[in-house]
Amino acid sequence: MIDEAVRACRDRNPYVGPRPFRCGEALRGREQDARGVTDMLISSRIVLLHSPSGAGKTSLIQASIIPSFEARRFRICVQREPYISALRINEPPPGFPVRNRYVYSVVSGLVSHLAARPADLATTSLVEALAMLDDGPESGNHQLLVFDQLEEALTLDPTDHEGQREFFRQVGEALDDDRRWGLLSMREDYMGGLDRFLKQIPGRLRATYRLDFLTQQSALRAIREPASERGVEVADDAAQKLVDDLRTVMVEGRDKIPEPRLGPYVEPVLLQVVCDRLWRKSCEDSAGELHTISVADLERLGQVNDALRRYYADAIREAAGGNRVTEHMLRDWVADELVTKDGFRRQQRTGPRVQDPDGALKTLQDRYLIRSEERAGARWWELSHDRLIEPLLDDNAPWRVKYLEPWQVAAANWHGNHEDDSYLLRGEALRQARRSQARNTATYIERRFIERSQVRQAEESTLKKIVLRVNMLAAALGVSIVLNALLVIWLVRR
Repeated sequence: MIDEAVRACRDRNPYVGPRPFRCGEALRGREQDARGVTDMLISSRIVLLHSPSGAGKTSLIQASIIPSFEARRFRICVQREPYISALRINEPPPGFPVRNRYVYSVVSGLVSHLAARPADLATTSLVEALAMLDDGPESGNHQLLVFDQLEEALTLDPTDHEGQREFFRQVGEALDDDRRWGLLSMREDYMGGLDRFLKQIPGRLRATYRLDFLTQQSALRAIREPASERGVEVADDAAQKLVDDLRTVMVEGRDKIPEPRLGPYVEPVLLQVVCDRLWRKSCEDSAGELHTISVADLERLGQVNDALRRYYADAIREAAGGNRVTEHMLRDWVADELVTKDGFRRQQRTGPRVQDPDGALKTLQDRYLIRSEERAGARWWELSHDRLIEPLLDDNAPWRVKYLEPWQVAAANWHGNHEDDSYLLRGEALRQARRSQARNTATYIERRFIERSQVRQAEESTLKKIVLRVNMLAAALGVSIVLNALLVIWLVRR
């Protein structure tokens, strides 16, 4: 049972873990970006905010941009439930007829609380929804429309050009009113898909702001300042050690062996995950009397790898929905398909072979374990950061030993060692594996492992038979030679 002091200490945790920051939460290390986006938006009225995946666009919008414009008495046109968040593009409920699914998802986010039934909004335009908001006490205020992850309008159905065009036409129509400001946010690798719709938007989205990952100095502030505001000091050397560990990337060195190098940036989500774990562990170690976090606390955490291992394990477990077989397949997919044999990240077009691959991939992406990229009409998946490779491989190994049968562990070792035949099964071990496979769902690699074991055993059996026959023939030939020699000797003596 957790002590009350430890629980109270954990409740003061200023780090949010893998989720985005929300309104009312202090986002440290991003003040310059917040001012930059705010100033550009005020002067240009319509701004496209873009960044690589995982840089923290949603956090910046929710924790910094929205509060800044609320303080300027703007009417913020966003979704209010379950918390204030930017407008998103989602699919309507199955079998629910709407005029335009993109428009409906935005309108529903804006004014669902004003409609008696969802069906009442099926044909409502974006301009009509904004007019409904004008009936409230803030009517007459400037309006700020905030769209997040706008790339979903392009990826939900890449062939639906007419539906996409109508959506962007309505967005442009809404922003054509000079009482309205617009912040559109998206991943930068999808920006090219906007070209055909730019003429629909006033100004053709000429004002753009790029949000990058955290610099070393920004990361140090993001570690130290939130803790300081809770009365806890993070030592300089501890913060620097943590930042250096988080910005380490693997590059190909001599003989193609991965070598660690210090990169220029830290991914915000990894920083939050590790700091969240560090705070919780430090609360426990100090019995709730947490005042400082030192290098010794980092060492007791068990290295950053341990925090990332637990983060990976939690994300996989959530995506598997508690199903052990699904978790097994997801772990194999991540380790075997998203990581090369040499220990580098790689992109993979094929998803995991689980019952609900789309749902599993969405959960892993929502937890920022993986990210996707659209290329040539296909979606490719990859790990969100190099820093996750070693922890996930370290977590997979003991998990397999704990939960899998010996033959399944042998299959994983066989695949991880360039399919070395020395790991193949034979005799009773192979028969047990085949019986187990018949009772349970085997992964693609396990099926190949058993098939290869069977083929190899058959080859060895055939080879043994050939060797036996050759030996028998050789023995028979030897006997024949001896008998013939004896016969010749007998004949000569006669």
